Amino acid sequence: MRQVRYDTLSLLFSPGSDGAYTLSFANDGGDNMGAILDNVVITVDSNGVPVPGTLGLLAAGMLAGLAAKRRRG
Repeated sequence: MRQVRYDTLSLLFSPGSDGAYTLSFANDGGDNMGAILDNVVITVDSNGVPVPGTLGLLAAGMLAGLAAKRRRG
């Protein structure tokens, strides 16, 4: 029986903007087995830089809070 060598590959992807992204796998082998995948792990880093819209929303909320406080006091 023929020994098959498997490779471990990793990829770091940092999107430049918000949006939907697609991860797909293709088989270029020319055999009838298709792509063989095992232990595929996708990790999302949620500690990135906040989106500018988030900062604008935070600033608008703070200004609205200050305006309401000023009207009451």
